[in-house]
Amino acid sequence: NVPETPEQPNVPETPEQPSVPETPEQPNVPETPEQPNNLFIKIRKLIFSQRDEFFVNNYNVYKDAPLIDKLFGLGWNDRDDIDYHVVKKLVEIDPIDMFLHYGIIGFVILLIPFVYVICFGIIAFLKTKNKSLLFLMIIYLMSLFVSLISGHVLSAPAVSLYVALIMIMIIEEYKADF
Repeated sequence: NVPETPEQPNVPETPEQPSVPETPEQPNVPETPEQPNNLFIKIRKLIFSQRDEFFVNNYNVYKDAPLIDKLFGLGWNDRDDIDYHVVKKLVEIDPIDMFLHYGIIGFVILLIPFVYVICFGIIAFLKTKNKSLLFLMIIYLMSLFVSLISGHVLSAPAVSLYVALIMIMIIEEYKADF
């Protein structure tokens, strides 16, 4: 003798209230870097505004490019021999854009003036201990640092003009003391 259980009435589902199976509550899981609500991810998105994702896409195109394109860069135009249809966006981080689009050789050539001014400024400051030179060097280094985060600092004429003027001021004002 098996006791009979009363049957539940068969209620049809309505479109307004679909039947959802009950799931047990999710345990509190500590945040990991893969979760979008992680503080690190939020800060990275705030600072880079997806430029880090643009870099990954552009780097994948660069890494699959032939050796000649790695040496001399991908250029700024779309070509048939480069699979650039995936992403055709600048990274908007000036040194990375210079490296990808001008290649290793072009990047080294473009860096020479910037490194020269840094070396000149450090040596001139050590010789003169001039505070105005120190301030110019701080402004110059800050502008180079901003180009690592924001982009179009070294490549846009309206902004790079001021960086070039600071470079000229550092060299011309202190070359007599050098």
